[in-house]
Amino acid sequence: MATRLAVAMGIQRGKAGVVSDLARKLVEHPRWEWHVGMVDGLGEAIETEYDADRMREVDLLGGGLLRSELPDIDHPATKGWLLAMLRVVYKNAFAQETSCGWLVFSGMSGHAIDYDGSPTEGEALARALLAAWEAAP
Repeated sequence: MATRLAVAMGIQRGKAGVVSDLARKLVEHPRWEWHVGMVDGLGEAIETEYDADRMREVDLLGGGLLRSELPDIDHPATKGWLLAMLRVVYKNAFAQETSCGWLVFSGMSGHAIDYDGSPTEGEALARALLAAWEAAP
């Protein structure tokens, strides 16, 4: 997991800029929601419903989003919420590490939501959530 300093300096794991791009696409999507327990791009937890509401207001203002206004998609708590949001569309969705990277499946049928293996579970969940939202608006 990236250190807080590395995150603050913009150092990414995986493909350059991919994690930030995915986080930005999530926040910009109309179905995105902040939840208590999620962690932002600077490693700060959304601790109360007030904090979640504040982040929603920032999202509504639009404009250039700061790293602190983007979710840390690789943080365990944020990944849990990404999976919970994905399960609104695919009830039995799950992520699994495979020989080609992390994949997210829609359920026990074995249907992969996104066929590009991702280097991290968080990236795979973010890609799958965006794909699910586009497939079921």
